[in-house]
Amino acid sequence: MTTLADAALGASDVPEEYCAALTRAAVKAELYRTDPYFRHGAFRTDVADALATTFVVAKPDAVAGRRVPPVLEFLDENGFAVVAAARFRFTPLLTREVWRYQFNIASWARAEVVDLLLPAGDSLLLTLRDTLPDTTRGPLPAACRLAALKGAADPRSRRGDTLRTRLGGPTTLFNFVHTADEPADVVRELALLELATGAPVIATARRKDPVPDAELSAAVRALHDACPAHDLDARASLRRLAACPDEEVARLARRALDGDPSADWSALLDLFPGRTPPAPLLWDVLSVATSQIESNVPGLSPQIPTVAAHTWLGGTEETS
Repeated sequence: MTTLADAALGASDVPEEYCAALTRAAVKAELYRTDPYFRHGAFRTDVADALATTFVVAKPDAVAGRRVPPVLEFLDENGFAVVAAARFRFTPLLTREVWRYQFNIASWARAEVVDLLLPAGDSLLLTLRDTLPDTTRGPLPAACRLAALKGAADPRSRRGDTLRTRLGGPTTLFNFVHTADEPADVVRELALLELATGAPVIATARRKDPVPDAELSAAVRALHDACPAHDLDARASLRRLAACPDEEVARLARRALDGDPSADWSALLDLFPGRTPPAPLLWDVLSVATSQIESNVPGLSPQIPTVAAHTWLGGTEETS
């Protein structure tokens, strides 16, 4: 249990020193001191555990696309041990709270599509312990080391043997995984997920023993059993939609295949009550939608930009 009794009071009882130890971004330290989820986690997470621990969320597209096994392989190859695993399901509210300080730049199209994508099935939260020795890892906290290995969401920006390069996501929104950028994000998001799901995930930051392989394999099988495999290919999805029994959907998909620009993802959603496709068509529709939308509003900046790992190695604050 972290002792915060000596905090300089005012708007927050979380010590400035605690925040400074967990982020290299001044704006993040300022905002997180009054963030209710960070505060909830700060009283329950020691600095040492926050530095040595991180997490990855395998999102529903990773489950449908059968990318969870290669995620586990990548983590093992790079010295991250899975010390806890928990299933949960995103809601539109949880999505906005996880990305509270970044969602201000999301396009309206992205917001609508994400609200279909993330609740489409269960996600898998994996709490991770960095197992590399200090002499190999250097000064990078676990969260920063994994964030640097994760790679870009946009396929056009991927370089080298990063996790997302290996997973081969076809679109920016089919990026399969979410991780923390810094230790401060580990504290905040584990607390948020605990409050949202009821699962005791904050305490998992103190664990060191790995989850047995058989237990992880069973968790992945259960996810696969609940979600049929999908190729996540937009063109193949349009061909399937063009052959579906719903004639309105089939007709629009055929127009799209013929190059009609008005037969886009939004027109497709208009064909369903509440702009929500039925389960048998959902992943086909999502594959089409994620291939067409612009994710961000041009010219806007997130409240808290991404903090690059090199800032922990003596570099200046960087945003992206």
